Amino acid sequence: LLTVAAVAVGSLNLRDQRRFHLLEDGAVWKDSAGGVVAESLTGEGPAAKAGLRAGDFLVRINGRSVRSAAEVAQELFALGTGAPGAEVRYDVVREGFPAEYSVLLEPQTRPTVRLYLQIAGVFYLALGLFVLWRRSRAPAVVQFYLFCLVSFVLFVFSYTGRLETFDWTVYWSSVAALLLQPALFVHFCRTYPHSVPGFSGPPRSRGLALVWIYGPAALLGLVHVSFALGVLRVAAPLGEIRYWLDRMEIAYLSGMSLAGIVLLARASGQIRAREG
Repeated sequence: LLTVAAVAVGSLNLRDQRRFHLLEDGAVWKDSAGGVVAESLTGEGPAAKAGLRAGDFLVRINGRSVRSAAEVAQELFALGTGAPGAEVRYDVVREGFPAEYSVLLEPQTRPTVRLYLQIAGVFYLALGLFVLWRRSRAPAVVQFYLFCLVSFVLFVFSYTGRLETFDWTVYWSSVAALLLQPALFVHFCRTYPHSVPGFSGPPRSRGLALVWIYGPAALLGLVHVSFALGVLRVAAPLGEIRYWLDRMEIAYLSGMSLAGIVLLARASGQIRAREG
């Protein structure tokens, strides 16, 4: 059931990724003491083509005042979904003087690496299904398959930014997969070697091991949900909070992957020592 659900949602999500693109202006807007300022511009982006420069302060979009960088994103989101050539009027202040520019928004382009990640995700699922079919009674095969299934979700699912019910489902599925995949990898690396002849018996302190394996995922998930629901509030822009959450998740992914490799290396060394 989990597999069928993941494949169904993934297929619909891939369709949405092809059809739906948020509009962008090619500028990075940042909150500052003087207002919303253009921190940088994409060289060939819509804002740069229209004549905007880094350091311009954005006052209004189509006559609507903007007071934060988050409001800029909200205004662009409200303008449409992927129709190129949407013209938007930006009122800015440059070196103390007001100016007005017409910006032709363009659909966001997704990086090419996303395609390769999606191919990797499909490969993970195919590998997991093959092992489950051929070695259904092998030790830890269910853990290995769950790892492959979660990897499929992690690499294939990508929310479009439309953020309706289905898109939120994709978003939170991606978050859950990012947190679960490293934990499942470590769990498999700890469990599987004990089924190999020559290894030193079944795992000990199973309950404590599950806490340190899945505890960080649960803690990061709690932090993520708390920020999303507004339970945790900090005096920082939403973009900065998202930045630090991304850094924490990458550090967690790297640390758990390294822990799994260390567990396999230690098990391999112990088995070779016994065989010798």
